[in-house]
Amino acid sequence: MSLWNNIKRYSIYRKLLVSYLLLVLLSILLISAFLYQRFSYQAEAEINRVTLTTLDQLDQATRSIQDRVISVGSELLHEPDLIAAMLSDSTSPLLENEVVIKLRNIQAVYPFIEYISVYNSNTGRYLNHRGITKAIDGELIGRIENGGNGAYMEFVPRRLDLTPLGTPMDPIPILSYVLYSNFSNLIPKSGAIIIHVNEEKAIGELTRSLAASTGNEWMVLDGRGMVISHSDPSQFLNNLSNESFVKTILASPQSEQGHFTESSGGDKQLINFSKSAKTGWILIGKRPYEQLFLGLDGRQTIIWAATLILTIIGVLLAFRLASRMFRPYSAFQNQQTLLEASWKRAYPLLQESYLRKLLTGQKSGGATETNLFEWPSGEECRYCVIVAQIDDYRQFLARSNKDRELIRFAIRNIADELMKPYGTFRTLEVENDHLVILVRFGESKPAEHFLLTLIELQQTVRQYFRMTVTLGIGDVVHAEEAIKDSYHSAHGYLKYRLFVGHGSIIDRDSIASQIGKGGDYPAKMEDSLIDAIKLGHKKEADMEIDRFLEAIRPLDYKYAFVFANQLVISVHKQFVNILSFEDGDYETHGSLLYSFSEFETLNEIGAALKPLCATVIDRIEEKRGNRNLEMIESVLQLIRSHYNDPNLSLEWAADRMHYSSGHLSKLFKQATHQSFNDYVNAIRLNEAVRLLRQTNDSAAVISEKVGLGSTYFFTLFKKTYGMTPAQFRLTPLPEETPPEKQA
Repeated sequence: MSLWNNIKRYSIYRKLLVSYLLLVLLSILLISAFLYQRFSYQAEAEINRVTLTTLDQLDQATRSIQDRVISVGSELLHEPDLIAAMLSDSTSPLLENEVVIKLRNIQAVYPFIEYISVYNSNTGRYLNHRGITKAIDGELIGRIENGGNGAYMEFVPRRLDLTPLGTPMDPIPILSYVLYSNFSNLIPKSGAIIIHVNEEKAIGELTRSLAASTGNEWMVLDGRGMVISHSDPSQFLNNLSNESFVKTILASPQSEQGHFTESSGGDKQLINFSKSAKTGWILIGKRPYEQLFLGLDGRQTIIWAATLILTIIGVLLAFRLASRMFRPYSAFQNQQTLLEASWKRAYPLLQESYLRKLLTGQKSGGATETNLFEWPSGEECRYCVIVAQIDDYRQFLARSNKDRELIRFAIRNIADELMKPYGTFRTLEVENDHLVILVRFGESKPAEHFLLTLIELQQTVRQYFRMTVTLGIGDVVHAEEAIKDSYHSAHGYLKYRLFVGHGSIIDRDSIASQIGKGGDYPAKMEDSLIDAIKLGHKKEADMEIDRFLEAIRPLDYKYAFVFANQLVISVHKQFVNILSFEDGDYETHGSLLYSFSEFETLNEIGAALKPLCATVIDRIEEKRGNRNLEMIESVLQLIRSHYNDPNLSLEWAADRMHYSSGHLSKLFKQATHQSFNDYVNAIRLNEAVRLLRQTNDSAAVISEKVGLGSTYFFTLFKKTYGMTPAQFRLTPLPEETPPEKQA
């Protein structure tokens, strides 16, 4: 009250009050403006730093794609079969089959690769394990035949439409890398190796996950402004070069990082970009500027109004200003929390990527990657890779996609649950037909209880899914860099499933006696099988097949597989003209030849080969029966035309037909149900009866006309008709049945 009275009374107080109010107002204005500008700058700088870090991670992912493509291309050039298939002037189904198998095995290690193709310009053959035809990849074939304009590698983004193959699904975004002859002098001038990368698995998952966590747009463009990857999958292959922000980025220097703001449709956007010097791609993050500060710019009027209120009640105004200034920082913390949550979700994917690097020997050795598994360091450790391969994979593929995915997921969960007592392990679904388990332990080899755990894994899968898995235990190694050796050895041991069958556990010790064991091809057993087929002995043919497979069972996998394949080809070459088009024999046998590499055990090979041999035997018997009928008809015609020849005999007829007398006698009796002599005598007696009825010739003359001696004629006639020829001539018979028809 005294202050109020002093203001009324003294002008100095009035001036002081006015001066105070002006000073407070000016101070508040300056402080507010300074704090506002300072916070805006720091918040924007921090957000730019976080965004550029994210772009660096995205750039690292894009660069790793090209590095892996070059690595895979180099690995392919070390495959002699593949080089032979590319340089060959003629087609070889066996060689192409081996190439397709190797392409499938290589692709199995890199899940981001959709498929790998090889083009041989000499033969025009386009090989890949997915069955993609030249018509589907016609654009790439055209580029290859044009020579690629002297480049060693060409990048072609495209959409892969699998509708012509009968696969009803949306086109797949594909990043195709074409490796020309400049990449290696082993590649023919107009041939190429094409590695097709699945954009969704390679980059798309990362860009989509970033967009899901931040609500912003993330994209990867090539040097012309075409979308290679986008947080919105529908933007794939769209040309954004006409967008103003893209024009600004394209005009900037190479290998530059930066940010700028742009107004589009009345909305202010913050654009962050990074140009990759290695790939030439542009990585862009785009977000609404207003969302960065939660609308602080739009509330400046409120802030200025608050500064006026501070002239009356400075404390309340300061509190209000502090509270208002706190909100943008709180929003930034929320965004940071979302980014950390996104990182945590992406962390398992990074672990899987690192494990794939270990399996393929592509580990970079960086400190960040070394700690991805969070395994304790400073102690001696050993590593072992176990590969769990699904048995009867062709039957497994007959299940629905949903069931297959569920079973793979369940098998991995079962493995995770059973491996928990061992602490340090990782599981990874490398390919659709097998799962990888990486175990770290301290012993020199897996303990007995560890093997019991693997048996429990097999039993659990068999119990719940009525199917089996075969486990290959790789060699124990002492360093992460050697994990790839353990993985490759486990894969090699799994091939011996051909001998031990499904549901087995295979390691080096169990097949040590077979590794590298060669032998001669069982040619005698093959000859015995061919002879059994020719003789029509099905049981003996089945036994010979079993003997052949048992003979190659102790050998090394490569020898056994080649020998079994050679047996199938030998049967095909020997009896290819026996099989019938009308009965579908060629289709059945062709499927056996082309699906031979899919057989998992020797028993399966035998089960497929035995029906083929039985079919060949049936066809031989059919043709042999037809030839016998034709031959017997010729013999009957010979008898009818030479019945009056006294020299007509079985031996005489066999000599004319080029048969042995015993074999002809057997075939004749099977066809006519009479012996050769009985049939000839019946023909002669039938002619004698006709002559007795229609002529006046004596019985002796008639016997000579029908080729019988008179004495034998009288005896045979009386035995057949119960009377002599003279009595027969005098006996009227209303109907006479020829003797051969009576027989």
